[in-house]
Amino acid sequence: NYNYKEDIVKIKEFLTNYKGQEQEPKYIANIDEIAQRRSEELCIYLDDVHDFSAELCDRIESNTQRYLRLFYSCVDQIIPEPTLDFETSFDAINAVRLSSANESQKSQFPPELFRHHSIRFIPPEKQPVLPMRNVRASEIGSLVRIRGLVTRITQVKPLIRIASYTCSQ
Repeated sequence: NYNYKEDIVKIKEFLTNYKGQEQEPKYIANIDEIAQRRSEELCIYLDDVHDFSAELCDRIESNTQRYLRLFYSCVDQIIPEPTLDFETSFDAINAVRLSSANESQKSQFPPELFRHHSIRFIPPEKQPVLPMRNVRASEIGSLVRIRGLVTRITQVKPLIRIASYTCSQ
């Protein structure tokens, strides 16, 4: 049994204070880049997480999907407002969406609808590479490192997680 509330506090502390080899906090600078729309991806190196808290790193590796959602919620809470004055079509659509909704409807919008970024975990350097044949059902939901050879590719068939429709009338 994990105490996810304590882990959220640890994740926020990691994102705002972790310096590693740099003089400045490493991840808060990346989050600011995302806020200013200069970057769309936040890469979380699990070697850094391990330096910060070995237990947190182990929990991320064993329950990656849950911790990915926790990292998204923490970034959403600490991301600053953009200081640059710009507006994309995505921002315009969201502004219209928020202005036409009343207070009770605003809480029904999923936060994924307003995100401009993605978060990716980079596995530790020392994590062993599993052959594809050794990946089992017990690894579902956890972070594994595999090596493979791409033999065929097809068009991307996106999986819709959130659909938003706007009536022009």
